[in-house]
Amino acid sequence: AGPFVDAACTSKQTIVIGDQTYDMCALCRASCPQKPYFIEAETGIPLKCDFCGIPPNPSCVRWCNTGALELVED
Repeated sequence: AGPFVDAACTSKQTIVIGDQTYDMCALCRASCPQKPYFIEAETGIPLKCDFCGIPPNPSCVRWCNTGALELVED
């Protein structure tokens, strides 16, 4: 897939993406079909992204109601 922003799910209701903390729903993680492998434990980097649901966006981006996630093509 490619390089990802450092991310971690620190609790049920708190998501950290880059330097931002979101106290929201965690639907991005819940919607991910790879959720057992969503986060690499030591680095906190999302793994095994297969861009599910393309087009228009991966499930995590579609379900994120805060606008915290965005698919950006180089």
